[in-house]
Amino acid sequence: MSRERQSILLVLATAAILATGFVVALRWSLSPPSGAVEPAWDREACARCRMLVSDPRFAAQRQLEDGEIQHFDDPGCLLLHRHENPAPERAVYFHAHSGDDWISLEEVAFIAEEPSPMGYGLAAIPREETGGMSVEEALSSALSRDAGRGAP
Repeated sequence: MSRERQSILLVLATAAILATGFVVALRWSLSPPSGAVEPAWDREACARCRMLVSDPRFAAQRQLEDGEIQHFDDPGCLLLHRHENPAPERAVYFHAHSGDDWISLEEVAFIAEEPSPMGYGLAAIPREETGGMSVEEALSSALSRDAGRGAP
């Protein structure tokens, strides 16, 4: 086989490998996460207030249908952002106040916990724990605190 033919085959083989890698990477990037995605602690800004997400006990996350992942430094920030910016969601998670777990919107309740990063005084707990408020009650509380600050 001539050198020219070997070079052409090498180029074609390399192109095929690169194309396969591109397809695999594209498919991976388009598949949504199967749960909460850890934020880049102390580097990721809250999607509402722009403060850095630093304290896991109060972190929250909204995953939109278009693939965007929004991180929040306070449960109140996420609840208010959802209220102010409705968008098709794939999932919503709140970091458990105690432990390392993330709790889905369907399984979360809230307790009063002061101080919280933005002063909404909310912390996420599993719904099965007694004494928690519903998502609607937590939103009402966050709206009330925001109104008291003169926020729109």
